[in-house]
Amino acid sequence: MGVVLDDKHKLLDRSQNGQKRGIEITKKVNQLSKQTLNALSKENIIPTPANYKSYFEKQLEKRSTEDKKSISSILEDEEHIGESYIATLEKDIHDAYLNIKKMTESIAHSYTKIGTLNKIIKTVDSNITPASLVNVQEALEGSLKHLQNDLKSIKEGYAKTAQLINDFNKNSIYDKRYGVHNKKYLLRTIEDIIKNSILFEYPNTLMAIRIKPQVLAKVQLKRDQELIKLTLSKLLYKRSRRSDIIAHYEDGIFMILLKHTNMDFANIAKKRIEDAVENANFMVDGREIDLKLDFGLASIEADDIKESVITEAIDNLS
Repeated sequence: MGVVLDDKHKLLDRSQNGQKRGIEITKKVNQLSKQTLNALSKENIIPTPANYKSYFEKQLEKRSTEDKKSISSILEDEEHIGESYIATLEKDIHDAYLNIKKMTESIAHSYTKIGTLNKIIKTVDSNITPASLVNVQEALEGSLKHLQNDLKSIKEGYAKTAQLINDFNKNSIYDKRYGVHNKKYLLRTIEDIIKNSILFEYPNTLMAIRIKPQVLAKVQLKRDQELIKLTLSKLLYKRSRRSDIIAHYEDGIFMILLKHTNMDFANIAKKRIEDAVENANFMVDGREIDLKLDFGLASIEADDIKESVITEAIDNLS
């Protein structure tokens, strides 16, 4: 019992210290925001997100080292996933391109060697002599050595490219089947939000969505069930805010991470999706499907763990 109380006290202290630091950072960012808007207005620059970000960073450079450190840490938490993914993706694509280029050069070189050998063999066929056979043997031995080197280069390039593709699949943040974010990205983002909740008391809500099992049961073919899920994922993406994270969790369960959204506004978002589904046409083999969804909501709190948030949202599906 004493251990449990100690853990609760530690968690409370951690939360209180975090909130105090969060209030200090919030004040600094508010001041910086006002300076940024003033600078944009003074120079008659339209405050689009891109322009605002550029001027915000300029204003941040003028602040003290301590301010830059605390504010930059918050910005990095918001951006590191996407930027890291893009940087890794670009490097993998570049390396894969170099490997493929090298393999193509080796294949072209091998093709040239084989063409040369073919010409030599045709010449020998018309005039077979001991000397010509010696020439063919020497040509074959030399070409074989080059072809073996080319084959080795092709194998190495293939192995490296296959590894890059494998790494890309491991690091991917998208679900290629449904065109939304994947489970790994969702969990990582929830973890970041929980960490920031210690500093800032922003409301964040996770919404789980699935097609009612009894609706899918009426669709016999697996491919048609997948088509309905794909259509739903496109609708969720289209009807969500740019700041929302739409992801496929597993087994046809989609998740929407509603940032800066409390339960009241989450229910408004839920109603918006229900209306969009009701007004959409879901067709299978010329037959319209009356699509009905289950929803589950869970608030994200500072003392949560990502698994508990996911479990709560799925348990609330109805």
